[in-house]
Amino acid sequence: MVGGPAFVMISKDARLEPASKLLWKFASSIPKVSSLSNHMQISVVSMTVGMGLILVSSFIRRILLRCLFHYQGWLYDDLRKASLKTKIWGVSFHYFQFK
Repeated sequence: MVGGPAFVMISKDARLEPASKLLWKFASSIPKVSSLSNHMQISVVSMTVGMGLILVSSFIRRILLRCLFHYQGWLYDDLRKASLKTKIWGVSFHYFQFK
């Protein structure tokens, strides 16, 4: 995940140019990074963006799991025939519960 922003920053692909410009603009907004070499700037931005994406994704996952834990309808369903809502809950719970 941390290597992704570095690839975008050094890529010459026209499709990645807007993202590259955005990352270079972000690099110039970080204090004391503009005085570093390009390789160090790419490293700092990659680590910052990568860590930010990890934190945001874990926060979103945490909120989704918290919402899924509030559903208690499965307690009252028949063991042999689960409702559609319980089936959707089970699949989504299994999907968001990364191991």
